[in-house]
Amino acid sequence: MSPIAMTVILVATLSALAYSLNRRWQLLQVAKAPENRADRIPERVWITLKYAFGQYKMPYYPLAGVAHILIFFGFMILLLRSMILWGRAFDPSFNFWILGPEPVWGLPLGHLYDMLKDVAAVIVLVGAAVFVYLRVVVKDKRMSLHWEGLAILGIIITMMLTDILYDGAMLALRQQMPSLGCGAASDAMAATCAAAATVVAPIQVADAPALGFHWFAPAGSVAGLALQGMSAGTLVVLAHIGFWVHSTLVLIFANILPYAKHFHIITVMPNVFAADLEPRGRIKPMAKDAEGLMELVGNAAELEDPNEVKVGVARAEHFTWKAVLDFYTCTECGRCSDNCPAFTTGKVLSPKQLTIDLRNHFYKNDAMFIDGVRPDKGHDGHGDHAGHDHHEEHDHEHASGEHDDHDDHGHHEKP
Repeated sequence: MSPIAMTVILVATLSALAYSLNRRWQLLQVAKAPENRADRIPERVWITLKYAFGQYKMPYYPLAGVAHILIFFGFMILLLRSMILWGRAFDPSFNFWILGPEPVWGLPLGHLYDMLKDVAAVIVLVGAAVFVYLRVVVKDKRMSLHWEGLAILGIIITMMLTDILYDGAMLALRQQMPSLGCGAASDAMAATCAAAATVVAPIQVADAPALGFHWFAPAGSVAGLALQGMSAGTLVVLAHIGFWVHSTLVLIFANILPYAKHFHIITVMPNVFAADLEPRGRIKPMAKDAEGLMELVGNAAELEDPNEVKVGVARAEHFTWKAVLDFYTCTECGRCSDNCPAFTTGKVLSPKQLTIDLRNHFYKNDAMFIDGVRPDKGHDGHGDHAGHDHHEEHDHEHASGEHDDHDDHGHHEKP
């Protein structure tokens, strides 16, 4: 492979990601209203395990829920695979030490992970196909059906297919290696032999099994059988296509997240951890006691302009950091609107659209909020007002998902 190319790709994409995440972090700090979500740590750890990692609420919409669970756990398994591929750009035989083709302590750990990885790739493809069906065929009105969702699904599907292509080309090429005569290769074949040796290095063992269906590579071995009639040169090219497209798309995908509704992939864990643990529907008092309330009333009465009194949310800084984190984590699935009595009876109010509008306002005016740079005339910004008189702060956040939005409107159980 190419260490220089991978170094350039990693440095460029990770630097861009760090910049984007830093901007989102700074934007989060624009919210100045006090909020403490660092209490009751054991409870918070439990709800994170239950709702985020356990995907407990996903079956709320059964088909979409199962599809999301498949993609979620598939990605958890495949994250290690992506890191392995990045490592192979520097060391062609890299397998994370214990995950190679040789047994470790008598256990086929590498084969076990390869099987798990292949199954994960297939179930992610199934989950992505379900979401394509829901967006293109079903077109549920609760969902935001713009191009972004399909583009992300296209990237996910491409990542899975190119990973399988890489494995298939590798296995087919290993089968051909003995017949290439690389030990006494002519100058014309020397380059092909060297390239082939680099490609098969991760799976090259003395007693390599013949090409066929293998339990430890269910998807890769099927792809290998489909490619077995191709020349060594073609297989090298296909292996490189699979390797570089998958390795690069993962990093591109990560850079898209801070600017898309799929940002929830990054924000959902801290958002669930910071969920409101108070009884649902409890209203926060304006003051701790009657004396404090009378003091607020007295101070307001002394003001020349009564409009100076802060009631609800009128400006960006009136939000809490948790409210802004809710905006980041919204997946536009429409579940909150689905459970809003006003929306379901045909009224104009849409909790989902309120959240999206607030998030978009923060995003479009981030330079003003963070750097103090006012937007040009005609920009869709309106000073530092949040654009709404109030915001019903989102509480018990979802465990991420194409179909899972906010658990903030009282329609799900509290932990």
